[in-house]
Amino acid sequence: MFFMRVLVLSQEHLFTSGGEPPSRASSIATSTFYILREMASMGVFVDLITTSSDRDSLYVPFPRVTVYNLKRTTTPYILRANRKAKRLINISDYDACHCFFGIPSGIVAYLNRLRVPYITSLHGYDVPRPDEDPFPFITAITRFLLKGASTVISPITQPNLPVTDVIPNGVDTQAFFPRPHSLLRRIHLLTVGKILERKGLAYLLVAMKELKDEIGDGFELSVVGGVGEKQTEWKLKRIVEQFGLRVKFLGHVPHSLLQPIYASSDIFVLPSLSESFSNATIEAMACGLPIITTNTGAVAQCITPENGIIVPIKDSKSLANAIYTVADEDTIRRMGKESRKIAETFSWKNTARKYIDLYAQISAPTT
Repeated sequence: MFFMRVLVLSQEHLFTSGGEPPSRASSIATSTFYILREMASMGVFVDLITTSSDRDSLYVPFPRVTVYNLKRTTTPYILRANRKAKRLINISDYDACHCFFGIPSGIVAYLNRLRVPYITSLHGYDVPRPDEDPFPFITAITRFLLKGASTVISPITQPNLPVTDVIPNGVDTQAFFPRPHSLLRRIHLLTVGKILERKGLAYLLVAMKELKDEIGDGFELSVVGGVGEKQTEWKLKRIVEQFGLRVKFLGHVPHSLLQPIYASSDIFVLPSLSESFSNATIEAMACGLPIITTNTGAVAQCITPENGIIVPIKDSKSLANAIYTVADEDTIRRMGKESRKIAETFSWKNTARKYIDLYAQISAPTT
């Protein structure tokens, strides 16, 4: 009979007591939630050490997954998680440890590496970049921790890092699906993600201004995502007001309520300056939307001429041309069908199975 037990470390709060992702979970936390759920469904026992804003707690969100919430305090996660990990290792026979993020989870895994082999998943903002490294000390620590890992995983190839396996994220195609709707007089654009400068929204707004000047007021944009940078939000709203654009800032929307927003839109646009793997883009594809994205991150590898257009970063003119090219009812429907077909190949079950195979490879032989 198949049996495996894994210790998982992540400072991102992943579950509510009802076994669902928190309503304000990050895309990384949401990804981890789905991966653990699928692993448990395939017989893997998981002990997760994570954080909570209210109190220390222990609960079982669904069979085979035990969550140890550590209340966020002035004591660093590294110290408290390491104490909890050592106690669990003393009483459990783990096949592997899986830490999400190089820091701080990777430090806890490294400190216990002689007792449990570990793998590290990198997700984007924790990836050292050779072109922009404002925190060289943190980068040095991350590289050191990666050397101790049995395997380093990323959703995209990282030429400057010792990534040994590339495992893309998945999408729940039952939760995210197309819904037939008639195109209105205006084409409805959608972008989903925190309001940050690196998301490139300013370039999308300038593209909308160019379209408005050339062909009229035929486009509207919905921006879904919490505010990550207040100054960036202020600048974007100034641009909208200055150009007289039709833009709605919807703020944070719980993950469970995103599907109707995707499905009622016409085109999904990701103008980011840097990305790892955009869950929002795959969700939009599952909902049958054509994709216009910058050439950054793994998601660009999911775009073909049949379901979208890839443009250079920081290029409003190319964004405007791409939107104009796609903004035709027949093109939207044709590309949308292809997007759905591609999204159906990205299941969370496949993602979880690849992780399980890695655990089996690194687990120490039992004696």
